[in-house]
Amino acid sequence: MKLATSATEVDPGKNKEPESSSLSQNSISHSHRKAFCKWATTKGLVHRDAPQQPGTNYLDGKSHPFPLNPQFQPKPPISSETRVRVYDDWKSGLGIQQLSMKYSISLQRVEAILKLQQVSIRWTTESSRLN
Repeated sequence: MKLATSATEVDPGKNKEPESSSLSQNSISHSHRKAFCKWATTKGLVHRDAPQQPGTNYLDGKSHPFPLNPQFQPKPPISSETRVRVYDDWKSGLGIQQLSMKYSISLQRVEAILKLQQVSIRWTTESSRLN
């Protein structure tokens, strides 16, 4: 006696989508793809490359990356020089709270900077050993 291993073996009609449903989903995704390609070669062309000057390249050209969610306003990125200075100050003995106050960065962000700098240094030393 063979036991059923899936729901479709018990009831072959179960969990099957009608063919028209999958066709309509396919045509919707195709139309979305076409719309994106059109946008990417017209209005979206300015967003193809990173901005030449420091800063952001948001769709609306203002302060938020998602035009339909203006409440989301992320903090600006921290420069590489600042991240290195934060890490060097930490290595010289400053605590996380002191670094947070000195650079006006949240504690969580300081911790993330320190962790990422450590990972970056570890990767650099490991890759030099491999070469």
